[in-house]
Amino acid sequence: MALMVGVAILVMGVAEKSPSLQDLRYAEWRLDELHEVVKDQEKVVRHLENLQSCGAEDRECRSANLLVVQKIKQAQSSKVRRIEESMPVTDRVYPEAVVEARSNIVAIGFLPSQSISSSGKFGIAADAAGNLHLFNSSGMILASHPTGHAGGASALAIDQKAVGDLKIVTANKEGEVRVHVLNGPPRGRRRGANNDSLIETSVWKPHFETAHVWSPSAVPTMKGLLPRQNTANFTDTGSSRITALDFVYRGRLTNVLVGDELGRLSQHLINGTLLSSAVVRGGGPIRCLKAWKSTAAICTGQGIQFYETKERRLLSQKCMRLSYVDEGLPEILGVMEEVEEEDLNVSNSTRRRKKIPASTSRSSAQGMEMGIHSLAADPFNENVYYAGTEGGGILSLQMRGEKSRIRCSVMHHFNLSVSAVSSGKYLPISVAAVQGYLLALSSLSSPSISVFNISQLTRPRLPEFVLFFPLEVAGNIPLQLVSDQHSKFAFLTGDREAQLWTCKLVFYPQKDWNISWFNTMRHPLLLGAAAMFFMWQMRKKKTETGGPNAEDLAELQNILRGVGGSQFGGGGGGGGGG
Repeated sequence: MALMVGVAILVMGVAEKSPSLQDLRYAEWRLDELHEVVKDQEKVVRHLENLQSCGAEDRECRSANLLVVQKIKQAQSSKVRRIEESMPVTDRVYPEAVVEARSNIVAIGFLPSQSISSSGKFGIAADAAGNLHLFNSSGMILASHPTGHAGGASALAIDQKAVGDLKIVTANKEGEVRVHVLNGPPRGRRRGANNDSLIETSVWKPHFETAHVWSPSAVPTMKGLLPRQNTANFTDTGSSRITALDFVYRGRLTNVLVGDELGRLSQHLINGTLLSSAVVRGGGPIRCLKAWKSTAAICTGQGIQFYETKERRLLSQKCMRLSYVDEGLPEILGVMEEVEEEDLNVSNSTRRRKKIPASTSRSSAQGMEMGIHSLAADPFNENVYYAGTEGGGILSLQMRGEKSRIRCSVMHHFNLSVSAVSSGKYLPISVAAVQGYLLALSSLSSPSISVFNISQLTRPRLPEFVLFFPLEVAGNIPLQLVSDQHSKFAFLTGDREAQLWTCKLVFYPQKDWNISWFNTMRHPLLLGAAAMFFMWQMRKKKTETGGPNAEDLAELQNILRGVGGSQFGGGGGGGGGG
């Protein structure tokens, strides 16, 4: 299917402008490759028919046909892989389908892959008329359900850890929250070790049910709730527009996190019981919520703030930006003074030299206080997140720890629109991540999508720019970009529809030395234990042979350098000498 869509895109490009001879030859070569794939598929069908005609006890006939089918499929997969690798980069990111509704689609999301046995296969869309739509990867709407919201949905969240029935939470401008339940698809038998069971729409009869309706300003409070855990005032200010939703997982319990345009954050049970509440620093609307482990990241106009969902309190930590450039050295080069000092190389003589004063210390880490519009997690590194700012920029963040020990630092910061940054315009960036790549959607003035390679992302290595393509969508509105964290992503067009795209860019995951394993191996306790074990073996060897040799000392010196430098090196040298 992906190859046929790629050929269709190529033909459309040829029809719009006069093709070159090289483009025509490339199109002919790809069509020939596709014809060979079709011929191989016909051979597979013929051998499968022969397999059905074999007797139940004719093992030779069955094994011969199965062996031929297996060989053809292996050859076919290698051909398809070769065709995909030969495709231009611009053809590997292509539109797949369009989801249309009677009203403007205001929110969209994909169902969890563990519930449907395949990522990007189904999704949920909410429109301005207050309806929920279940769609498949072809853009076909399978089921619809009225949410009951008076003014349409303003926020949407999908339970990403559900295995059976799926929970979907919607909210509106009046501050009303509704919890809907979608029956999960039936579980079938696996067809082979690597092939999941196929889910047919004729087998799965999806239907929605509205389970709970509540408002954060009119719900009962959990008994025993301390005043410091409930600092938001819902009585005087009343309800307001809800701008962000997310699920919080605590064992088998699933709670709901709600943020509104007044900066109030509240945590509720599924039935609406208030567990805790807080007000973000600086006020202003909450743009997005991202919960993981026992902490939730809050996108505000003052930066990213953190909320501890277990202890139910707002943390004081901020995302810090480190300065790696010594700004004091260039300023003092022009004011060096000459001094006279004793020449150590020649006895009873002096020399004159220019003395460089002590450089000013590097600036300490500063808190990041720029407006954050969206936040996305890296699919393969749980410590890395990506944020889209309100001024046309992208941040790569490193978040470690949990609870009150959370630490957040800015690794990279680059801008998509220099003109917006210089003029101070409001240009929100919506970000989403797929396998090895970061997608950034800029809206309002000139909607476009930029693709960056993040498969080898480190602190000194910036995300690598790969693709840029403009979008023909309705402008002057903030758009939304979501992904299934595998190969599918979708964005809103602002004109009653949402476009589904597929990303088939080449991805090479880090297998041997990925960052999580590397961080585990370089832990000081593990390195110290390895050094102590080596010193014990060396002392044991000294007792048996009379002392260590030069090779053992050199190996010990390398280990001590990795543990802590001179601090441990001095102790190690003393132990070896003893």
